[in-house]
Amino acid sequence: MLGGTDTDTPPEPVSETTYQGYQIIAAPIEDAGGWRVSGRIVRTTGDGEEAVPFVRADVYGSREVAAEMTTHKAQRLIDEQGGRLFDSGH
Repeated sequence: MLGGTDTDTPPEPVSETTYQGYQIIAAPIEDAGGWRVSGRIVRTTGDGEEAVPFVRADVYGSREVAAEMTTHKAQRLIDEQGGRLFDSGH
């Protein structure tokens, strides 16, 4: 599931990493029972930065574990879709 959260304030980032030229920002969302996988994938182009937020149904007991899983999920999205993540219509 790509897309943002229901709130206007993005969650605070826990970690940032670079993978295959994309920046992954892990920012889990506090949820009933734990922390939900959530983050952004950012690419830099000649026109500036583009970001794609994503949220998953996965919930973990600690924020750190949710951040680690956010990074893994983002890497998988990049492996599977690459630049198509940034195509309009997603």
